[in-house]
Amino acid sequence: MKGVFERRELALRWNTSERVEACVVDRCSLIISLIHNQFGSDQSRTHPLDKINISDFYGLISPGLTCYLNCILQVLFMTEEFRARIKRCNDDATALDKRMKCLFTALEKNQARTHDIARILGIADVYEQRDAAEYFEKMLCLMNPHASKIFKGGLEHTTTCCTCKSRNNALGFFWILPLSIKDPYGTYIVEKGFEDYFRKEKVSGENKIYCGTCDEKQDAIVMCEMTQPPEILTLLLKRFHYNSYLQGNVKVDCEAQVPLVLHIKDCTYDLYALVKHYGQLTGGHYVALIYSSQTKEWYSFNDETVRLERKYMLKKTYLRSRSSYLLMYKKRSRNPENRNTRDDDAEVEEKSDEEAEKDPHTALQTPKHSTRENRERSRQSEVAMEMI
Repeated sequence: MKGVFERRELALRWNTSERVEACVVDRCSLIISLIHNQFGSDQSRTHPLDKINISDFYGLISPGLTCYLNCILQVLFMTEEFRARIKRCNDDATALDKRMKCLFTALEKNQARTHDIARILGIADVYEQRDAAEYFEKMLCLMNPHASKIFKGGLEHTTTCCTCKSRNNALGFFWILPLSIKDPYGTYIVEKGFEDYFRKEKVSGENKIYCGTCDEKQDAIVMCEMTQPPEILTLLLKRFHYNSYLQGNVKVDCEAQVPLVLHIKDCTYDLYALVKHYGQLTGGHYVALIYSSQTKEWYSFNDETVRLERKYMLKKTYLRSRSSYLLMYKKRSRNPENRNTRDDDAEVEEKSDEEAEKDPHTALQTPKHSTRENRERSRQSEVAMEMI
């Protein structure tokens, strides 16, 4: 009898062990199934670790709803050359330079507060929506010229009277180039908008310009040329315009085709920052997308939150966006003056005057000047920029 009871006890233990093992297997299968339902398989979806928010940078703590200011501050912080220049400012530093230096130092280690900078900029109502481009220009004007000059470009405005052919040239500078969006329903091509900004235009009728030689208003040809490309080129997509029917500003939400690489004269620019605007002018929100040359990754800056955007621009030539507002390009290289090889762009620039006359579109875009004249104009532009 004792042997029978031992066998029954052994069988009971065996059956219990099997039930426990089966229960564990069922629970493991359930957990695996839940994970697959949530994140998907390795073949169909990304790895669960990719869902984790990992970032190498920190956000900004605002006194109110100042997302427009936070985006600009993050762009300035992520511009390495500008950050280095701010840190080097000593005796010639302005009040804003000093606060920016403290902000950048704190932002390298943790989240930072923008309360002091908002006070210096005169932002009384921190809950009122404002324009990011306006405060970008305002901050650059209040900073040390040595630090802000990497955003500064030179322009030459030329006005030619259609009657007496007299010409008037005026040198100036810019922080931002505003690009008009004429068709609110089509796809806006940034490269074409940039070309249109420098295209010749005839003004007449109510827009006639006063001519000193004729001593009266005359029809005129006006054009603009970039004489000094900045180290950092900032383009503004003019998405807001006044609507007379609605008696207020409205936003154009058309899609914009933004190039990652922009070729201007003998310079090449790479897109490294993008300020987006969501919503309307009085009740919208700003978010910045910025590329880090240190980590070689794109990051999304949304007030206090910073998110790593893995493979954001991977294998892309253009970015299509309905919310892009400010585009920031960094100068990559300057091609040598004497080229050994010729490409299509060089052939367009080197057309003869006779060919240019036959092709008015090319003549408007590429005015011809001699090498000596180019050097003289460049020298005059540099002198004017220093005076400004």
